[in-house]
Amino acid sequence: MGVVDEGVRFTLRISEQLRESLHKSANDNHRSLNSEIVAILESRKHSNARSKSALIKELNSSCQKLSEDSIQLLVDLSRRMGS
Repeated sequence: MGVVDEGVRFTLRISEQLRESLHKSANDNHRSLNSEIVAILESRKHSNARSKSALIKELNSSCQKLSEDSIQLLVDLSRRMGS
């Protein structure tokens, strides 16, 4: 009984230069060309998820700092107006 391939096959047209670059990368990583392309795509997918998470954390931190700065500004203005 053979191994069942659950992957989807499709034709991909790329430049010869890109194919050669991918082939070299695949050889360097001891993978087939197909496995190299899949690894790159998987890496990109996970990278984007991490980037989004990092961006959300950075925005949250910036908003919190902005809020703290705004509060301090209001306190300072209030003190100046009261003087």
